[in-house]
Amino acid sequence: MLTQKQFEIIAVGALIAMACGLAVIMRDAANIEAVATGAAELSIARENDEFCERVGLRRGSHEHLICTMDLNRIRAEQSKRIALQPKLP
Repeated sequence: MLTQKQFEIIAVGALIAMACGLAVIMRDAANIEAVATGAAELSIARENDEFCERVGLRRGSHEHLICTMDLNRIRAEQSKRIALQPKLP
């Protein structure tokens, strides 16, 4: 049978272990989010390039650059509009 002191020591140890585990999970979640964000940005850049090339703008040209910048602006405005829409219950 555990004494009260032994139980308290075990409980404190378990709490410390859980706190450490939570800290590791939070650190890893931030890294995973950063990787996912980078992957999404790369995917969007590829989509922009493909679209601008599909409409006849050569990659690396000034017109292609303006096209990708316009697409990024359109996506940003669309994201703002979506964020401003009321949330349905």
